[in-house]
Amino acid sequence: MVMIHVLGSGLWLGGLFLLAFLALRAGVTEESAAALRKAVRAFRAPGLTAIALQLVSGMHLAARYMKGGANHWFAFDTKLSAHVSLKIYLLLLSIALALFLGFWSSRPVSSGRLRGTTWILALLSLLLVVLGVNLRF
Repeated sequence: MVMIHVLGSGLWLGGLFLLAFLALRAGVTEESAAALRKAVRAFRAPGLTAIALQLVSGMHLAARYMKGGANHWFAFDTKLSAHVSLKIYLLLLSIALALFLGFWSSRPVSSGRLRGTTWILALLSLLLVVLGVNLRF
């Protein structure tokens, strides 16, 4: 299950950094903004698959290693519950930003807003990976 969680994370983070670098290259022309919107739409299906893999495997791993079940995930009384809580909050924020990015990628919007949202989402996701890697039981 850990391997599925890590693979989902790699797919998500790799795709986001690819989008972020495309966003950096996108200039102020409408053509480059349209290319960025097209890339965001193309990443939607694999990105949602990666999030689903991480969500299911993460819930399984948390239930497996935490005593007290899901009621204990937000307790903040142990290092593990604080860690899991922080990851859940960051994941919810990342999902909200991803939905926002997907919403705006289908509408005419400045490439600057897409660039900023893409980079924030990529950095949040990197923080999730760092938290996951640093977790010790």
